[in-house]
Amino acid sequence: MNAYKFILKEEKYWPNIFPEVILLDYLFSGDRQVPSEMAVLTISCLLDLQEDFRMAVKRAFLRYLLKSPLERRRLQLEPEPPDFPTMTIRAPVPWKSSIYIARSRLNQHLMITHPVLIALNIIWHEIYNDMFVLNLSHLFCQETSFPTDEIQRYIGSRCADIREVLVNDWLPRCADMIDVMRKFWKDMVPLNVKFEGRIGIFYNCIHAYMSRQLEGLITRNVTHLYKILLYYTDGNDIEKYNMYDRKLRRKPLMTLIASVVGAHFIKPEKSEDHSGTSIYQYDPDDDANLFYVRPSLGALEPVTELDKLSEFLLENTSRLYIYPCMDALPDLFVELFKTILKVGYDIPRLEYVMSEKPETYGTLNCVPDNHVDMEILYNNVRTIVRNNMRGPKVYLMPIYKYYYPLFNNMLYEMTEKLFTQTFVPDLKNITDFMAKLYQIEVTVYYLRDFIPLNLFMLDNRHVKESIRMMVKKIYSFVINYYKAINLNQNRAICDALEEMSMKAGERPEETAEVVALQNYLAECREERIFAIKDDLKTVVQRVIFLLTHSTLNKDEIHLNSRTFVLPGELEEVLDLSAARLLVVRDKLEMALREKRKLFEKLLAYEKRRMDGFRLKEIRESFTLDELKERVDTADELFELIEKFSREAKAINTEEMLLQIDVSPFPLLTEIIEKMEPIEKLWKTAYEFEKDYVLWMNGPFVCLDADVIQDEVENMYKIIYKLTRQFAQNPTAKRVAETMRLKIERFRVYLPVLDAICRSGLLPRHWQQISNFLGREVNPTLYPTLADMISVNIMSILPQLEEVSNAAGKEFELNSTLDNMQKDWTDVMFEVVQYRDSDTNILSALDDIQTQLDDHIMRTQAMKRSPFIVALGSKADDWEERLLLIQNILDQWTQVQVTWMYLEPIFSSEDIMRQMPTEGRNFKAVDKLWRKIMKYACQDLHVMAATEYPNMLELLTKAVADLETVTKGLNTYLEQKRLFFARFFFLSNDELLEILSETKDPQRVQPHLKKCFEGVSKQIL
Repeated sequence: MNAYKFILKEEKYWPNIFPEVILLDYLFSGDRQVPSEMAVLTISCLLDLQEDFRMAVKRAFLRYLLKSPLERRRLQLEPEPPDFPTMTIRAPVPWKSSIYIARSRLNQHLMITHPVLIALNIIWHEIYNDMFVLNLSHLFCQETSFPTDEIQRYIGSRCADIREVLVNDWLPRCADMIDVMRKFWKDMVPLNVKFEGRIGIFYNCIHAYMSRQLEGLITRNVTHLYKILLYYTDGNDIEKYNMYDRKLRRKPLMTLIASVVGAHFIKPEKSEDHSGTSIYQYDPDDDANLFYVRPSLGALEPVTELDKLSEFLLENTSRLYIYPCMDALPDLFVELFKTILKVGYDIPRLEYVMSEKPETYGTLNCVPDNHVDMEILYNNVRTIVRNNMRGPKVYLMPIYKYYYPLFNNMLYEMTEKLFTQTFVPDLKNITDFMAKLYQIEVTVYYLRDFIPLNLFMLDNRHVKESIRMMVKKIYSFVINYYKAINLNQNRAICDALEEMSMKAGERPEETAEVVALQNYLAECREERIFAIKDDLKTVVQRVIFLLTHSTLNKDEIHLNSRTFVLPGELEEVLDLSAARLLVVRDKLEMALREKRKLFEKLLAYEKRRMDGFRLKEIRESFTLDELKERVDTADELFELIEKFSREAKAINTEEMLLQIDVSPFPLLTEIIEKMEPIEKLWKTAYEFEKDYVLWMNGPFVCLDADVIQDEVENMYKIIYKLTRQFAQNPTAKRVAETMRLKIERFRVYLPVLDAICRSGLLPRHWQQISNFLGREVNPTLYPTLADMISVNIMSILPQLEEVSNAAGKEFELNSTLDNMQKDWTDVMFEVVQYRDSDTNILSALDDIQTQLDDHIMRTQAMKRSPFIVALGSKADDWEERLLLIQNILDQWTQVQVTWMYLEPIFSSEDIMRQMPTEGRNFKAVDKLWRKIMKYACQDLHVMAATEYPNMLELLTKAVADLETVTKGLNTYLEQKRLFFARFFFLSNDELLEILSETKDPQRVQPHLKKCFEGVSKQIL
């Protein structure tokens, strides 16, 4: 009792431990103080009791099986039939004659007692009667059932072997036996070959007897296979898979292979029992609702026709697929029976085997595959197979739902999308994600490889391997991502460290390079190394992650090691480089101080030389060559000053780099302040003297008065400013005053230069100027400004300016008219083909109309100018031309719109017959319209196309004629509406469509809904 209570108590804590183990712990534990002899005796009794219980169960089970006649017959335990008692009958009996007749028929017609037939029977039953297609021990003694292909090959091979035995062994053996027993049937051969005699009956009996034997063999095998399937009649119609379900206890007959479409991997090694089977076999009739979807029939055929396998993969990727197709299984089992039936087909008769004469050819009778009994058997087989088709789907459905994100590639796409963001995911979250992936892979090991489902064994290895492969794919993607990041960042860190090390190891000689290198070393110490150390913290976490979840190769390990070692080596390099640069900097400071002293001495010397040039006495008047010499000397001095400035700037730069007080160099500043005005003076004087000769003595028709006026004003401002700056330099001031007076004298002539250089001065304008001056004046007689001044043209300056301004205004008006005329040179009409005719119509007239309105307004504004008189009738002619074009376009577009409306109407013969007057008027306008359009299409330029003779008058008359035609058409339609009031519900276009086809009553059908409420169609 204590042991029983202990077992009940311990089972609560250890539910998976067998009670026998808990009892052993109780008996052999020192705390219980159970004697060892008693413990051993208890265990021995318990083992004997268990063995007796097993034997009792076996005996009871065997007795229960032997009660069934089917089981006794299957195990060949049927008792021998008892001997029949001997009955003695004394003659006479009334049925003696019947017995003799029956015996005679058996002997003479059926010949069942003939020695040959008896011998054939003995041969059959001793050698061939026990041949079976299916060997149950071969099928059911294996650890797993055979795949479909293997069963088909096995049955096909067995059937081929049996047929081979029948054709090549049974028939020759029977033929040899009959030949040996010739004495028993040679008397049956007739002497007259025209009659078969009894030999024909003899061979027919042999044929019937052998056919019966063959049919018996085929029937036994078919029945044998059918009885095997009958054991699976209950099927596997279960709601939820349970390995202990009573329906699933039988050993399966056939293996079905489940796989994931599109998941390719290395196939598992073939077992010794059966070979591997191809997974992806396409069946066009396969439309299993869960694992296969029939390819949809699209409205459009694909451009490139794909093969069946490609179409199957594209349509069913990531779905579960069972091979062979579930819907094909019933017909597959039926084909097994038909394969057995084919064993007896086309086996020749024995007389043909013996004689090989064509006239004796025939075949033994056998069961046809379309026999009514076979059709019933086929239906029963299909029913049995269908009863066993639900199990695989019930088992795979939870797997498919649970692993759907993997099968459908959703989890991989989400992972890929996560790692394609601009930021790197948090490593802690990724670690948790990898742990969950590992858990998913672990769950695969809990799935069974082979699942018995009554008739079928489901091979689930491909699905498991696919799940592992998909998880591994995601796992590898994440690992490769972090390996790539680790590789790139570690290389970047190493490259940065090596770059700093190489930079620190340089030996600069220039001041800027030394200071830049010192600053670089300081930056490395204060910023870069600390930033790299912060990055190394992330690298450490990433390397730990990679070492935890993957195996790194030699190169990756070496790179990680360098990443962690290089920062320490770099600090030593930086210390050595800093010490070396301090020594170099001291030497550079000493050299800079010496260089500054020499430069100050050079400045003092050059200042004295430049003061001599600046204060040198010169004459009041000087030639152009003397001015050129002065300018060249000033340029040379300023080049030297610029050189000194660059050198001073270089010294100051070095001083700032070395953090020394910057030297101001006051002598250089003084030289620049005193020499800049001198340079401006001589350059301005030289430029004025050089240009003065050209302005006064050159042809004024080639001069631009506006540019000359700007240059003179600029020179005057410079000279006027310099006269104030040279208060302490009398020589330079005297030169500046002289130049200022010369410029002021030339400024007086600028109005004359502006007037005579004005564009638009024609001979008649020069004639007016000559009249005011009182003498002949023109550019030919007096080509230069000096010549004009010599004839005292300054005396008529107001009149000259007035004539010049008038000439300029006239020139501007004339240029504007010319530009407008040029604008119309390339303007062309755009035409398009009207429907399917040879006539074109105008299109896109908006741009032409806009340009036309703009030019008319501009022309009218120009005519209001007082200076337009000089152009004569040019402006009036241009305005008249533009207004004509505008009127033509207005009438043209109006005719086109009306013509396009009426042309389809009067193209109908019915309309022309009902409206003859309007038809003739329209035909006249149509002829004119087509003629004008043909003329315009020859040259689409607006100016050329509108030059058709009397074009405006013709178009105006056409507009009036078309209005008359339109009014007549409207009157005609109103009359038709008055005749039939229902036509008021139709528009003009709809009514014209009916009237234009009076010979076709069907044209009324589309408009019946509007004319009559509730009427959709009229049957004519």
